Amino acid sequence: MRPRMRGDVFYFPTPEGVYLRNNQGAYHMKGKGLARLLDLLLPYLDGQHTLEEITQQAPTEHRALINRLIEVLATRGFIKDLALDRPHQLSPAEQATYAAEIAFIEAFQDSSAWRFERYRRSRVLLIGSGLTLQALVQATLQCGLADVHVLITSECSLEHQRLQDYLTLRHQHDPRQQLHVLEPLDWDDEQAVTQALTPFEAVLHLSDRPMMRRSVLLNRLCYQLGKLFLAATIIDTQAWLGPLVSPPQKGQELIHGCWECAWLRLQANLSAETVTAPYDFADYPEAVISYALAAPTAAVVANTLNFELFKYITEAGPLETRGHLLLIDLETLQSQRHSFNASAHCQCCCQAAPLTAQHFQDLLTERSAGPVLSQEEFSRKAAQLFDARLGLFSRLDEHNYTQIPLNIACVDLGRPGPHLPLVQTWRVFGAGTDFGAARRAATLRACEHYAAWCYDARRSLSGSAPELTGLARESLICYTRSLEPAASLDPEEDYLWAWELPSKRITLVPAAAIFRLSAEEKLPQSLPLGVAAGMSWPEALCRALFTHGLAELKQRLTESREPFPRVAVGALALSEAARRYEHLLTLQGFPISVYDLSVLLSDWGLPAFAFCCDGETWAYTCHLQAQAAIEEGLLLCLQHAQALHNGEPDYTLPPVAPLPMALRSTASIVPHYPPAESWEQMQQALLTALEAQGRRALIVPLDHDAALCAALPYIVRVVLGRSANDC
Repeated sequence: MRPRMRGDVFYFPTPEGVYLRNNQGAYHMKGKGLARLLDLLLPYLDGQHTLEEITQQAPTEHRALINRLIEVLATRGFIKDLALDRPHQLSPAEQATYAAEIAFIEAFQDSSAWRFERYRRSRVLLIGSGLTLQALVQATLQCGLADVHVLITSECSLEHQRLQDYLTLRHQHDPRQQLHVLEPLDWDDEQAVTQALTPFEAVLHLSDRPMMRRSVLLNRLCYQLGKLFLAATIIDTQAWLGPLVSPPQKGQELIHGCWECAWLRLQANLSAETVTAPYDFADYPEAVISYALAAPTAAVVANTLNFELFKYITEAGPLETRGHLLLIDLETLQSQRHSFNASAHCQCCCQAAPLTAQHFQDLLTERSAGPVLSQEEFSRKAAQLFDARLGLFSRLDEHNYTQIPLNIACVDLGRPGPHLPLVQTWRVFGAGTDFGAARRAATLRACEHYAAWCYDARRSLSGSAPELTGLARESLICYTRSLEPAASLDPEEDYLWAWELPSKRITLVPAAAIFRLSAEEKLPQSLPLGVAAGMSWPEALCRALFTHGLAELKQRLTESREPFPRVAVGALALSEAARRYEHLLTLQGFPISVYDLSVLLSDWGLPAFAFCCDGETWAYTCHLQAQAAIEEGLLLCLQHAQALHNGEPDYTLPPVAPLPMALRSTASIVPHYPPAESWEQMQQALLTALEAQGRRALIVPLDHDAALCAALPYIVRVVLGRSANDC
């Protein structure tokens, strides 16, 4: 053993012994005289002496104590054994010049000199122009990179002599360092750019002006070539650093996503006010350089970028830009980390493709048999979808809404796709009897909305290439946009796989029947018919079918002539929550009358109800569990009443077709409703009812965003088609 005290250790005597501390923690050793003993040993704990040599110079009676002391300190991380370090080729002069850098590595890893040598010998290409590139050249030289390769671009002025001056100054300390300036590139010649990148292990890109088109190109080429890529983009007074895109392992995709993923997430959360700023994937060589960008702020950006590279290569210290964008405010120099998930629309690392029939069947089999998510598990997974600047959802909050008697939470969504229009704020609401329930309800609704609009065209199958399905042409079962059975694929359509129930067959439906593909359409506050999520696959399926039942209820209501009986809610065996909702509505001066409309959905076997307050109709619900339908309706009414009472129209219910007074019977009934069933039983009952109507449920998983699907795999769009038996 060749013990050496780590450079970040300090210690001082205490009445009981000695207190030691370093970057990893602290330790109090008891034993009088230990501090004095450490003072005597410290000159020998430099890695130049073996443990045997140290103890041989000590009195015999102290050798066991010294052995024990060094063993304990080594176990606690205060002493390292240089005999275990990997060999390196650094000269004594290099070790002395870069002692601070080596000491930093030593605080986190062993073989610190060897790791520093890896950084020093790395082939790194710096691309860009302006003050930031000048500062980056200086930072890499100062940090010890032996050969600095620079590719200077033309969008900003740069003092070439200043770069040589930096090198000249560094030669006073490190004469082995060299600066190599590469010939300018034609950035439209992708082959030439590829050839320029090939010799290097890492590429760092930054400029005083936003050059996102170039960043997209470099990100993609580095990904394809297996190079590390790290960029800084400056817009107005903000500098966005990262993410650090490291080469993926062979046969694997990036865990966190790439630069394009991060920037797509950032674009998705832009507000209408910031759309004029240069955030799109274009170069802006004529953009006004930020007034906040000067030598000191450029140095902060450049040193942070180089430090991330240094930590990655040496594996020393946490990486701020792995899986994150680092935002630096150039006015205050405050920084914030923003996490992101890989984007479904990335053209670089997300290589989406249509599934074959077998793959789709395997996917549905796995998902339909998936475990039930607990509320706690859903909350934990969904938390990863939130980030103020880069999340699928940017905010989960109660704002200043009144939180009595219900808690009201809302979620702000980012755009699910780059083709969709920017909106001022896309917000959905949830209500519950506590903050947790309200937040879960709002998040669940946000998941439904996001999934309903998140369409990746690469996931669809072209009707002109039926061989992509993996099935013989005669085996294909497909539907038209109007959801009628079709004998063959339309070559002008793009199709998505669907699971036809109850026949349990794989079918193809036009993508336009599942997603609204037009960029001209506004993002609606209401969900498309048949979209639902659940904590299990059967729950999501049932809730989606309930929306179809509700739509049919409202349609049949217009043809009704016989009045519907009023339900004596007080005589029903309702849950405690439902009783509380009814009581609170009465206290607020909004007594609710509930009418039984189940006769309109007798062929569905669905109990259905209308909820009226005086002359207004506030909500309709249907559910195979009548008590659940009434509880849901009363909760909706209480939410609406709370919004009206407090003058908070944001979370009022959308208007519904009124239940005419002529259809409201004055007679009250106390109906007997069948007992509650499981979601699996309800799913089977609904599918049996559909089959009796000559209809099929066509289920399409809304899983085009992998991050959303990982948090909540049970989101579906169910459309109803006619039987395909005649195809």
